[in-house]
Amino acid sequence: MLQMLRMAEAQDVKTFFRDVYPRLLRFVFAQTDLSQGDVDDIVQEALVHAWQRREEFLGQASLETWLFSIARHKIADHWRSRKRSAAENPAVAAEALARMHLDPLPEQLLGTVELRRRVAEALDRIDPDYARVLILRYLEDLPVRAIAGKLDESESAVESRLTRAREAFRQILGEHP
Repeated sequence: MLQMLRMAEAQDVKTFFRDVYPRLLRFVFAQTDLSQGDVDDIVQEALVHAWQRREEFLGQASLETWLFSIARHKIADHWRSRKRSAAENPAVAAEALARMHLDPLPEQLLGTVELRRRVAEALDRIDPDYARVLILRYLEDLPVRAIAGKLDESESAVESRLTRAREAFRQILGEHP
């Protein structure tokens, strides 16, 4: 990842965004139950912040860890801002809540919220070791080799656990209509 940051510095901000955006998007999506628009906003704010402060990245942690830390702060900022907005103008908050009950939610948003709920529930129900490898592989987007290094296991052991974890995950998701 440090190499990716240095390579991006040598090229341009577009390369950095293109290379990092998908992983950061998955991370923020998995960490929140926000709308796609809010998730995109947080990811973009985190990427801009990271790009502007890239000289401060010393490589003591992985680039991903550094980016995820920035994203966590941006998520907290988002919630603080929402809380402050509602506190500053309770009439606007009340009106928004009233409209929420009148205006139907878009089908895509309902599907996303339901999918997040089902995924979180499935991850809670499967073996914790299975959940961990699924999160590392699909939410943190780590390759099998990196997961094996992180867990101090062989790549074949991780691949085998991923296969069993995916099957357990599918079975749990299949229990729901």
